[in-house]
Amino acid sequence: MSLVSGDGAPHTFIVDVDKDGVIPNPTCSIDKCSPQFSTSTPYPFAVDFGPGTFTYYCSIHLTMMVGAFIVSDFGVSSSPSSLTIPQGSNANSTVSIMSLNNYAGAVTLSATPPTSWPPPFFGVNPVPISSGMTSTSKLTIYVPPGTSQGPYSVTVTASDSFISHSTNVAVNVPAPSFTVSASPATLTINSGSSGTSTITVAGSYGFSGTVSLSATVPSGSATTMLSSASVMLSATATSATSMLTVSSALGMFSVTVTATSGSTAPSTLVAVNGPDFSIKTSPSTVSLSQGSSAMLAITLSSVNGFSGAVALLAFPSIGGPPVTVSPTNLQVPSSGSVSATLTVIASSSGAYSTPISPGSYTITLNATMGSLSHTETIPLTVTSPSSGVGILASPIVIGGIVAAIAVVAGTVYVLRHRPKTKT
Repeated sequence: MSLVSGDGAPHTFIVDVDKDGVIPNPTCSIDKCSPQFSTSTPYPFAVDFGPGTFTYYCSIHLTMMVGAFIVSDFGVSSSPSSLTIPQGSNANSTVSIMSLNNYAGAVTLSATPPTSWPPPFFGVNPVPISSGMTSTSKLTIYVPPGTSQGPYSVTVTASDSFISHSTNVAVNVPAPSFTVSASPATLTINSGSSGTSTITVAGSYGFSGTVSLSATVPSGSATTMLSSASVMLSATATSATSMLTVSSALGMFSVTVTATSGSTAPSTLVAVNGPDFSIKTSPSTVSLSQGSSAMLAITLSSVNGFSGAVALLAFPSIGGPPVTVSPTNLQVPSSGSVSATLTVIASSSGAYSTPISPGSYTITLNATMGSLSHTETIPLTVTSPSSGVGILASPIVIGGIVAAIAVVAGTVYVLRHRPKTKT
C-alpha cells in the first residue's frame, strides 16, 4: 500500500502493527515505517503482516495526521485433508480459497508432491475470488505404480502477487494385499453326500501375483478338494475363485482355507455339519437317598443320516456311587434313535459295598464311534434317608433284618424240637 502527503512536506508514516498505540521512533523494530520521501511522493509499505484493521501515524504530526486502513487476505484449506491412495491410482481433494477482510483477486495454485510423483492437477487454476466469498478447485493426486507403502504429503500453495499461503494433504499409500472368503460359509452334508463352497480371493490396493490355496480339516473328519490350487490376480483381474468340495464328512468341524502369497497368508473357515449323533439322558439330573437306586434312559439319535455302532461308558466323580450302563454298545440307525439304561446305586452300609456319603456328585457319560465322541455330564445328589423310612427302604438294611429274623426263628425251632434228656 502507499500513502501520499497533502501538506507538501516530507514525512515518515508509521503503521502500528502490534496495535499497542505506542508510536515508535523511525527505526520501527516491530511496527512498519515508510522511508522519508520528498513532498508529494507516495509512501510505500510492505504489507507483510496479517489481515486486519491497522492505524497509521505521521512522524511529524503524530496527533493530527492519524488514519486507518484494512489489510485484506485469503485463507486456504483442503477437504479431505487426508487421502488413502493405492499405487497406480488417484484420488481427489477439494481446495478452498476463502476471502478475508473483503479480499478479491485471482489466486494461483501449485502443488509439491513427493519426488518421482507426477505433478498434481487442479481443476481450476488460477482461482478467482470475490469479496467475502469462497471459491474451490478440485485437486487430483496420482500415486504411480511401484510406490512403497507409507505416509506421504503433498503441499498445496495458494498465492497472488503479495500473499502466499499453503496447506498439506496427507497421502497414505497402503501395501498391496488380498483377502479370501467362502460362500456359503456353512455346509450341511448328509451321509454319503458331499458339499461345495466357492472360495473367492480378492486383491486390494493394486495387488498383482499368484496366490496359492490350501484346505485343512481335523484328522479323520472329511476329504477336501480344491478345483484350483492357485489363482492369478492383476490390476485388471482383481478377483478369482476356486471350488471347495467336502466329502466323507463325519461330525461337526471346520475346514480352514488358506490363501498364500509371499509372507501374506489370510484364511477363512467353512463350517461343516456332517453325519453325527446326539445323546440325551432322561431325567437330566438325579437325586436319590442313601440305600436306594435310580435309573436313567440314554437316547442316541441319528443326525444327517448317521448310522453306526456307538460305545457307551459311564463313570462317577470321586467318591460318587457306582454306575452301570446296559447295553454298552448301541447300533444307531440312519433315521431314528436307540436307547440304553444307566443305573445308579447309592449304598448306605454293608459288608460288600462302600457306603456313599451324602453330597453332590456328577456322572460322566461318554458315547464314542471312531473320531466322533460326545459327552454328557449328569448332576447327582445323594441325600440322607428320612428318619426310619429311609432305613427301611434300604435294600441292604432290609436284607439284614430278614437275615436276623431267619437266625432267630431257626434257633427257636431247634430248641423246641431237640430230644428231651432223661434224668
